[in-house]
Amino acid sequence: SHDIRRRGMTPSSRVLESSIVHADDVIIDGSLCVGNDCYNGLAFGFDTIVLMENNLRIFFDDTSTIQNYPRNDWRIICNDSTDGGGNYFAIEDATEVSNILVLEAGAPDNSIYVDNYGDVGINTSNPYYELHIVDGDSPCVRLDQDGSYG
Repeated sequence: SHDIRRRGMTPSSRVLESSIVHADDVIIDGSLCVGNDCYNGLAFGFDTIVLMENNLRIFFDDTSTIQNYPRNDWRIICNDSTDGGGNYFAIEDATEVSNILVLEAGAPDNSIYVDNYGDVGINTSNPYYELHIVDGDSPCVRLDQDGSYG
């Protein structure tokens, strides 16, 4: 049994007996695998961090409590967690439960490309203007007013 008073914890902040709590910085000299499906002998290659599991999520929980401080929570999601769901990478506003950015698997190279000048290319890695769209057959831009704001 760990002595929780020695770690500056109160009885109300106890963690599971099997949890490991470090009250100092942790340095990993090598690569790191996190998840239920990690295994001994994993070949990391050039990957420094591997998340290995069937439901991959990274949650950013902002615990700010001061009135006007920003405190929105965010989540990175990799793929749906349901059978037959989508294959995608998403950034979710976890406070509002809204996927703000979704990148579907299988999209072609350079689907969205932002160069070092801030120019955005769609289907090109060499945007010539602020927004440069390339298509092999009649490239166009469509703007829709859906009436949601009156």
